[in-house]
Amino acid sequence: PLKYSVAEIFDSIDLTQRIMDEQQQLVKDDIAQLLNKDWRAAISSCELLLSETSGTLRELQDTLDAAGDKLQANLLRIQDSTMARDDLHFVDRLVFDLQSKLDRIVSWGQQAIDLWIGYDRHVHKFIRTAIDMDKNRVFAQRLRQSVQTYFDEPWALTYANADRLLDMRDEEMALRDEEVTGELPADLEFEEFNEIREQLAALIEAQLAVYKEKGIPLDLGLVAREFLAQYPRGRHFDVARIVVDQAVQLGVAQADFTGLPAKWQPINDYGAKVQAHVIDKY
Repeated sequence: PLKYSVAEIFDSIDLTQRIMDEQQQLVKDDIAQLLNKDWRAAISSCELLLSETSGTLRELQDTLDAAGDKLQANLLRIQDSTMARDDLHFVDRLVFDLQSKLDRIVSWGQQAIDLWIGYDRHVHKFIRTAIDMDKNRVFAQRLRQSVQTYFDEPWALTYANADRLLDMRDEEMALRDEEVTGELPADLEFEEFNEIREQLAALIEAQLAVYKEKGIPLDLGLVAREFLAQYPRGRHFDVARIVVDQAVQLGVAQADFTGLPAKWQPINDYGAKVQAHVIDKY
C-alpha cells in the first residue's frame, strides 16, 4: 500500500508540474507575441497574464508545502518504525527514495517561483523601457487627453512627497582628489598661487586702465560681476580681491567724502556682494 499510494501521489504531482511548466511557456509565448505586435495595447493583457500565473504558482507552492510537510512527517514515522527490523530494509530504502523525490518536488516549486519572479521583472522592465523610449509620444498624448477631458471623466493622482536630498558630490570629489594626489609643499603652493595672482593682476590692470584713459566712471559692482563671470566659482574670491585692489589704485569716488554708505551690489550668483561708490576721479 505504501509503494502504490505514495508513488501514485508523487507521479500525479510530477504530472501537474510538467503541465505547469508547459503553461508557463505558453504564457511567455503569448506575452512575447503581444509585445511584438502592439506592445501599447498589450500592457494590460501582459499584466493580467503575469498576475494570473504568479497567483497559480504561489497557490501550487502553498499546496506542495502543506502536503509535503504531512508526507515528510508520515515517512519519518514509517522510517522510525522499520529501523529495528532487518526484514524491512526494502521499506527503509523505499522511504528514502520517496523522501528524495519529495525534496525535488518542493524545490521545483520554489525554483519555479524564483524563475517566474525574474521573468516578471524582465517584462516590467521592458514595458518601462518601452514607455521611456516611446518615439511617438503616445503616453504623453494620452496624458494630455486625460487632462483635457478631466471634467468629463475625473481621475485622481497619487504622489509621494519625499524629503529633498542634498548633493555632496563636489565635496566628496575634492576630498578624494586630495587623498589621491596628496598635498603640495607650502613653498610650491605659495609660488603657484603668486604666479597665478600676478597674471590675473596684470590682465585686470590692463583692462581697467581703459576707464582711466577715457575718464569713464568705474562702477565696481558691475565691473567685478563681469570679471567673475569669466572664471570658475573656486576663483571668485581671489579675482574679486584683485579687481578691488586694482580699481582702488586707479582713483577715488567723490561720494566717499559725503560720509554716506554705498549700497551692497551682488557680484555673482552665489551670494557674494561688494560695497563701493562709483570711482569717478582718477
